[in-house]
Order: sequence, then C-alpha cells, then structure tokens
Amino acid sequence: MKIIMDTLMQAHKSLVYLEKTVVILLLFSMIFLAFLQVVARNIFSYGFMSIDEILRLQVLWLPFLGACLASEYARHIQIDVLAHYLGSGTAAKVLNILAQLVCLFVCVLLSIAAVDYINSVAATGSEKSPIGDIPMWVFHLIIPYAFMAMGLRSVINVGRVISGSYARSIEP
Repeated sequence: MKIIMDTLMQAHKSLVYLEKTVVILLLFSMIFLAFLQVVARNIFSYGFMSIDEILRLQVLWLPFLGACLASEYARHIQIDVLAHYLGSGTAAKVLNILAQLVCLFVCVLLSIAAVDYINSVAATGSEKSPIGDIPMWVFHLIIPYAFMAMGLRSVINVGRVISGSYARSIEP
C-alpha cells in the first residue's frame, strides 16, 4: 500500500511541476506575443489576427492553472474568520476538513458542468482554432482539468489536515 501511495504522490508532484512549467511558459509567451502584436501594429501598421486568438486562449489557461497551483500550496481564497478564533486545535482541524469537503463537492459539480460544456462545444464544432486544424474544444479542456485537479487537491489537503502537515504557509 505504501508503494502505491508513494507512486501516486510522486505522480502528483510531477503534475505540479508540469503545471508550474506551463504557467511560466504561458506568462512569458503572453508577454512576448503581446509585445510583438503592439510592435507590429504601431510600427508596421500590421497585426496578426491569430495572435489575438492565441492570447485569448492563454488568458483562459493561465488563471485556471494558477488556481490549481494555489489550491496545492494552500494560497487559495479562504474565509478563515472562524479558524482565527478557533486557533489550531481539534475544532480548527474539523472546520478545515469541512471546508475542504465543501470545496471538493463544488469542484465535482463544476467538473460535471465543465464536461457537459466541452461535450456541447465538441458537438457543435463551430469555432475555428487559431492553431491549425485542432478543434477549439481541445483548448477548453483546461476547464474540467482545473476543477478535477482542485478537487483532487482538496482530498489531498484533507489527508494533510489529518496528518498535521497542512498549513497556509506551505511554500511553492
């Protein structure tokens, strides 16, 4: 059982590393593409239509991946008024577990809605992709992925709370 858990945690760490890498690449490519577009329009009086579409997709991906990473490092929005008054005792742990379970429930509901959205976009197939013949719904897969990843991290965070290793000060 320990081998399976260690393998799953290693896979999870690799996924977090991949998310960090994609966020960094997205951010730098957004800056570069936006700068390129501004220079092309203002100096050469010419703009690339596909760059606007690519930037729009990057603006979709960046916050979802950022939310995934925020949930991993316990930097997400958290209403901790009660936790502040409860301190770090058993009541605070129970409250934290309850909050993580509510987050899991919401993420499951949003994942289902996101999958339905992807299915409807894929069924219509009306949007054209700025990158070759890739269907647009492929770029929207970040939406269900993000909610599923945040839900999985809520489960992991419940385990962290129970084991005592969960803290808002976890460093990336």
